Amino acid sequence: MKVKRKLQLLLATLFMSFGLVANLNKAPEIKTEAASVQPSSKIYFRPNANWRQASARFSIWFFDGTSNDQFVELLAEPSAGTNLYSCLSPSTGSYSGLIFVRHNPSHPQPISWDSKWNQTGNLTFDTNSNIYLAPENNWGDGFTQAYWSGRFIPQNTTLYFRSTAAFMGTTNRVAVFVFNNVD
Repeated sequence: MKVKRKLQLLLATLFMSFGLVANLNKAPEIKTEAASVQPSSKIYFRPNANWRQASARFSIWFFDGTSNDQFVELLAEPSAGTNLYSCLSPSTGSYSGLIFVRHNPSHPQPISWDSKWNQTGNLTFDTNSNIYLAPENNWGDGFTQAYWSGRFIPQNTTLYFRSTAAFMGTTNRVAVFVFNNVD
């Protein structure tokens, strides 16, 4: 009986020691904060088919919880048909969040919360992306499945490529295929 108790005590001590060592070796937590929307940043929005119904208008509500909160209307991108909209963020201030809003087109200007049909949830700006995609088959107010996706390259943008000798090897040509899947 004494041997069994000593063995249990030894095992408990070992498990606690390994647990302590594991906690001491634990990497420190990394805290991140959402980036602020910088003044005059171009932001794109691709609404889903549901949101595009009834000739709806679209806007972004830029907010920081102060009296600077404001709507900016999204306008159709001429080179992308009716599936892509864009705007510039307000030229003054720095906003901590944004909400994409679908509006009743028959409501008088200016756009406001009174003309709201649908909206996304409160979103944070992603400095690595500038296009927000609403998932298909989604209506709900405050939907959170929508996501930021890459960077949009407007039509007729000149792209540059600088290669290295190691990359090129014995080749003297490079072919590039760039596409824009917005429709």
